[in-house]
Amino acid sequence: MRGARAISQTRMTIMQRGEVHGVLVDVSCIGRFYDFFEKRAGRWGIVLRQPIYEKDRMDPVLPGATVELDPDLLARFPEGYRYLAYLQVLVGYPVKPDMPGLRGPGVEALYARGAAWLAGEPVAP
Repeated sequence: MRGARAISQTRMTIMQRGEVHGVLVDVSCIGRFYDFFEKRAGRWGIVLRQPIYEKDRMDPVLPGATVELDPDLLARFPEGYRYLAYLQVLVGYPVKPDMPGLRGPGVEALYARGAAWLAGEPVAP
């Protein structure tokens, strides 16, 4: 399998507009895609794509508007995608509370999975 696997990191931005407690907001989230690649039958393809969430923010669309956030709901999510998760929960999406961020055990475990992948171990989705 030597030379048939690779890891790639690519910058990404997620932008979402929605209503939070009656106020129209824009949420932007910046991070990276951590991709597991493998060459099969002479072609490279992504086997697994894992986002790493670095930072996000929420801005009212109307200048001067303010939005009051529920501190308990906001605290349920990690720093890297806290505001994105807040908006997504309000519009009905299920949100995982333990996605990898800029630092910590989640991203350390992801990097360990990447090293194991490059060493020939299988990767579970």
